[in-house]
Amino acid sequence: SLYPLELDFFFPQTTMAGVGRHLLFEVLNPSEKGRLVLNMTASLKSDGENKLPPANAIGKTRELFPIIGRGSARVFSAPVAPQVIDGGSYVAIDMGAEPKAFPNVKTGLMKVYGSEIPADSRKLVGYGRDISLISPQEYAGLTPPNLVGSFPTDLTNRSLEYSGVYEDGWLSEAAFFGLSQLNPATPLVIRGTIPGLSDPKFVTELQVLVDGKEVAQRTLKPGDFKLKLTPPEGQKRRRIDLRFSKWQNLPDPDKRPVAAKLSLIGFTTDEKN
Repeated sequence: SLYPLELDFFFPQTTMAGVGRHLLFEVLNPSEKGRLVLNMTASLKSDGENKLPPANAIGKTRELFPIIGRGSARVFSAPVAPQVIDGGSYVAIDMGAEPKAFPNVKTGLMKVYGSEIPADSRKLVGYGRDISLISPQEYAGLTPPNLVGSFPTDLTNRSLEYSGVYEDGWLSEAAFFGLSQLNPATPLVIRGTIPGLSDPKFVTELQVLVDGKEVAQRTLKPGDFKLKLTPPEGQKRRRIDLRFSKWQNLPDPDKRPVAAKLSLIGFTTDEKN
């Protein structure tokens, strides 16, 4: 289910590979239970939906990846023990969605000639950037950042777990970030912009959750917004969820569904943020 490597559009110094639905891997010298890492993007699907798939990690048990939203994600599965088959240890990923071909959009003379020939015949669920199996010790040693504020650069942090974010900072109806809060007194700051597109009366409700607990709900109109919030007490690793009630589609030829453009999210006392 892996197509040949190609240059990554958003990170030209790295590569990615088109992926189908089912992937199988043999594990050498496996830990008793490791976690699968899935780093992928649906931002380039050009279907006007850009949905991330409801992928599962499969070993002796099946564990749903914490994937939400659209765009890109780097997520970690719950611990899974490999299946042993004929002396070999194996893990698999079921993307949970059937692969689809790219929309067959023609321009110029291609509208007249060769319209039945697809420009790209591949059927994909999305593009994979990294699929790895890490040990419990490696997972415990991850140090998530305290904030994300530079797109797409900050998304390359291998300790950052996130889902539902386009590489250029756009968000759709749901996204989450796994961040560190080293000081319990540090506020959570969120800055972004609601786009003014075809509907000048567009309004969306933003709900912010920290570790599953609601900390804010705001009605947002087109324009810039900034939230400075006090999170509930908790561990240093925090999960921040952003949920929007409505979204719009960017103009042609982009068409991506978006609710807001994020410029910063994280725990900081820097007044510049």
